[in-house]
Amino acid sequence: MALNHIQEILKNNGSSCENFELPNPIPVNIYETEYNVDEEKRRGDYLLSTLNDEQKHVYDIVIRAIYNENEPQRLFYIDGFAGSGKTYLFNTFLSVIREKNEMIIPCASTVIAATLLKGGRTYHSLFKLSIPIDDGAKSNIRGNSQAARKLISAKLIIWDEVNMTVGHALTAVDKLLKDLMKNQRPFGGKVILFAGDFRQNLPVVPHAQKAVIIESVKYNPIWRNVTEIKLEQNMGSRELEKKKILHIG
Repeated sequence: MALNHIQEILKNNGSSCENFELPNPIPVNIYETEYNVDEEKRRGDYLLSTLNDEQKHVYDIVIRAIYNENEPQRLFYIDGFAGSGKTYLFNTFLSVIREKNEMIIPCASTVIAATLLKGGRTYHSLFKLSIPIDDGAKSNIRGNSQAARKLISAKLIIWDEVNMTVGHALTAVDKLLKDLMKNQRPFGGKVILFAGDFRQNLPVVPHAQKAVIIESVKYNPIWRNVTEIKLEQNMGSRELEKKKILHIG
């Protein structure tokens, strides 16, 4: 896998492993994953059977969008405080889709959040965005790369902690997916499940003016296409603690 990744980087820059006296990697089929289908099915069946009503509602509308290309709404945002069961729902999607040997890609705005999702990574890594992320940010993914093929084949993209994302990142990813999918619908018509809690702190931009500091995804015009769904049932703490959390937020 490491050699394949190195080879992809070198090819995108007009070189190859051979030029550096490295062995040629064995091509990897992107549809072959490290996941055991039977194990994912058992896990998916269990997780699905234990979703609460709010989680099941989100699951149903997202699954409907995934398997119905004519479904107009394809972008969703879960608004949920810590303990509302967002990660539990994400893991349900991961197992249910992987049991079909189909592609699902989880990412998050922070490394810690990404590690909670099997196969998760940061959105910077997934979409290969240029640094810094400003109004000139763009993706370095080439149309014929393995990274591009994975995004094209993905049934669902999960993007956690989106509240910690700057709006320019959405613009760059929107352009990338439109180009890859050859589709001018928002994000190329992909089904994306965002999640986060805007009651948390927004990204801090050192020495920036107020207009820049409040530059979150909610101020990006693309966000108007996102359907917001709330998870309000407290799965992780007592009701009194939930009220305190919401009051602080």
